[in-house]
Amino acid sequence: MTMNTRSIFSTLSATLIVSLIVTSCSHNPLSPGVEYAPDMYRGPASEAYGTSSVFKDGMASRNPVSGTIPRFNDETLPYYEPYAFPKTNEGYEAAGLGLKNPLENTPENLTKGEQVYKNFCIHCHGEKGDGNGILVQRDKFAGVPSYYGATI
Repeated sequence: MTMNTRSIFSTLSATLIVSLIVTSCSHNPLSPGVEYAPDMYRGPASEAYGTSSVFKDGMASRNPVSGTIPRFNDETLPYYEPYAFPKTNEGYEAAGLGLKNPLENTPENLTKGEQVYKNFCIHCHGEKGDGNGILVQRDKFAGVPSYYGATI
């Protein structure tokens, strides 16, 4: 290459790089810019109760798994509540008196219950069930009830 050819090549290369940088910038803060694989970031949206080509039956929504409590049920519109107790202090007291544990008091059930309590309840209700768990101590939640009362 001669000196003249090198300078032309360098100038063209620099111009190309600068033009790519300038055109790739956008003043719109909502613009994602140039994306390598946009389908990886934003998948195709489905309408909640519409049709879809993803599943064989054409439904976008799935039916609840057997044995779970559905959010909406045709027999009890508009919302299915598993227990007929109002969400008030009186309803909570009535539920505490009226509901009984369907599981037998066996060592296996007690061990499983202890593990479930440690996994899901101990953070708020505490090791002793007194409503003074670590999240209550750190002021993350207030008003966590104690499991100790007149019926226990």
